[in-house]
Amino acid sequence: MPTTPKQTADGRTGIFTQKKKKILTQTIGKPEIEFISYSPEIFLKLLQLFAGSRKNYDGIRVYFAAYKRDDVNDPEGSAHIPAGKEENLTLIFVPTFDQGLGHKDDLTNCCIIENNKIVSVDVTVTTDPKTFFISNWIRHYQHFRIPNLENDGVNNEHITDFKETKSIWYDILLIAPNQFHTGLIDFINCLLGDPNPLDAVNIIFAAHLPDEGFAYQLTLIFNFHRAGLHVSKNNKYFSLAAIDLPVQAVRVFALEEEKEVREVFPFDGDSTDTGNPCPPNTCIGGDLPL
Repeated sequence: MPTTPKQTADGRTGIFTQKKKKILTQTIGKPEIEFISYSPEIFLKLLQLFAGSRKNYDGIRVYFAAYKRDDVNDPEGSAHIPAGKEENLTLIFVPTFDQGLGHKDDLTNCCIIENNKIVSVDVTVTTDPKTFFISNWIRHYQHFRIPNLENDGVNNEHITDFKETKSIWYDILLIAPNQFHTGLIDFINCLLGDPNPLDAVNIIFAAHLPDEGFAYQLTLIFNFHRAGLHVSKNNKYFSLAAIDLPVQAVRVFALEEEKEVREVFPFDGDSTDTGNPCPPNTCIGGDLPL
């Protein structure tokens, strides 16, 4: 599986912890979180749910969201908020279809992981109050976090017309076993069977470095934590690298001891190693919030 070099990962997470976290903490009036930890078994189950679906999903869109407690208008949403996490960042996972023009969200299968369980919500049932929280949480992030983050990007980082990330799209080729490589599912399964087994999947909030595409925009880094290993041995991060070519792309599937293992296949517009962010890429197919 691909890895992000530790120096790059540390640089990206450092931007979040030293800069963006401060903006978010000021915005919500409490400490913002730096990562979300999932059990490897339940995270694997989520990936298998999407990769094995008969709907032939082409990817997964991960929406940035923020917990919003509203006991009057959205009691169902309030019930899904973990204790003490009101206003903090969270993530919503939505599988997508290839419709030829962008990656279309499957709004019947919007998922969160709560109390070590997958909760799937059909948000197309707009008359059911139990579905409201998905859009409410995404809207809460976009309306009350993004403006301050974008002002910071313009005024403090001096990035003209800076636009913050709303969601990140990940190619199913990275997730499921295929002709190009084994995929993240097999990678997790392998680590679960290791003598020092995987005991947590940590999704870490980060931001792109100044010299990268999408500079200063929020992104995610996936850290696979293995039981019984010293922290220095837990610096393996998950990413997908793509290098633009006229007709095809070269994706880096491994980076170990400065040796790159590459595979070549048609380029789909993803030019960053942590997924396809929206914006600045067009959000065609990204339908949330409703």
